[in-house]
Amino acid sequence: MLADDAEVAGLVLFGSYCAATPGRSDLRVLSLSGGVDGLSTPEKIAETAALLPDDTHFVELMGANHARFGDYGVENGDGVATTSTDVVAAEITRELTAFLTKHTS
Repeated sequence: MLADDAEVAGLVLFGSYCAATPGRSDLRVLSLSGGVDGLSTPEKIAETAALLPDDTHFVELMGANHARFGDYGVENGDGVATTSTDVVAAEITRELTAFLTKHTS
């Protein structure tokens, strides 16, 4: 809902997906998801992709589960991460930096 505010420049989804179409067609969106996420599964990300703008940048981090996006430990129903927290954090940082650099210059 906050993304509909005209002052919001973009939306980044960390192991998440939209349940409704944002009200703005000019919204820049980055979707980072985990390849073994048992909660925001790759299937759920794909099923809801059409709710986001056509130019949304989707990145699936192989070996990342849901908990890797918050590093808070095991969560019931989540997949088992096969990539370390440090590697996933570096990938998130790289993708987020590229997104912000592209859209703020």
